[in-house]
Amino acid sequence: MTEDQPAAGGTARVTEAYDQMMRRLIGPALRELGFRGASREFRYGGRSQFGVVAWQKDGREVRRGILRFTANVSYWCGSDRIGGLMPVPPGDAWWQLAAGQPWEPAGESVIAACRYALPAIEAGLEDPGRPGADMRWSRAFGPGGPDGGGAAASSWFAQPARTEHDEAFGWFASGDPGRRLAAAEIVAEWAPSDPRTLAALLDRLGADPNPMVRKLIADRMLPLMTDQPGVIAALQAAAGDGDTGVRWAARYALRLAADRSLN
Repeated sequence: MTEDQPAAGGTARVTEAYDQMMRRLIGPALRELGFRGASREFRYGGRSQFGVVAWQKDGREVRRGILRFTANVSYWCGSDRIGGLMPVPPGDAWWQLAAGQPWEPAGESVIAACRYALPAIEAGLEDPGRPGADMRWSRAFGPGGPDGGGAAASSWFAQPARTEHDEAFGWFASGDPGRRLAAAEIVAEWAPSDPRTLAALLDRLGADPNPMVRKLIADRMLPLMTDQPGVIAALQAAAGDGDTGVRWAARYALRLAADRSLN
């Protein structure tokens, strides 16, 4: 057999492994959480208002006995890949099954990730309103063009402190929302203990004119800091934001804070 030839029976073995994993492990675990459905998608909620976890498979290497898959989560007022529901660092979560290898480790990892889907859906169903009316989607779509809405250049958190992240902190005063969002991601991931980080994130959650900046700070960054002073109060205030996506993100972050096992 050459490297370019498919392994005999590899396709059948890996697809059978996927089906077994869904039927014997992931399906029962999701049903225990209150989802209903079969292998392709699971729903949570009522008949008219509900959230969905739907599976997406990448079969480009299935003839070699490799199957990759991920989950897309619809939470009524918006949707995202499941990796987009997890705190920074941002990423796209995919799992891989290989013919002849155990499927249990991947299945357990999927179940752990799906525990983020439940609070996301519940947060969406708390304020169903008009689905997606003014939702700002995930980071991949970008926050738009310059708006002149940066923090005051004199803000103490934008001042240099002789650290390697001084430039990023300065970006919070930028009129470009993309740069402000990049600053939030950088300092949340790489400088969480810098006192400027929490101050900058709370300032932007409450005052940034761009809904995507506020949303992603609420659902991707502040969930890592809910034990810090002022964070819960700021999220509670953001739950009354005028933007659907920001309101959802704040409620979602508060649910994550209540479930300490996800932090």
